[in-house]
Amino acid sequence: STELVRAGNEPTPVEYWMRNVNGQWKIFDVNIEGISYVQTFRNQFDTPLRQKGIKQVASDLRSGSMQAGPAGNGK
Repeated sequence: STELVRAGNEPTPVEYWMRNVNGQWKIFDVNIEGISYVQTFRNQFDTPLRQKGIKQVASDLRSGSMQAGPAGNGK
């Protein structure tokens, strides 16, 4: 675990979940203040994937009509 330190703020704990892939450790998930990055993306894309399917969601991401991450809400 790590702490993110910003001037004038309390340290924020950051946890990394790692997996060994072919002898190399890879970061699988990052958890900040109890929020999982993987779970956030999973929640964001669950409904669009069920409604449109993977091909359409991938096309929407490429075209910019859907955004991944904090700015996007999966719609």
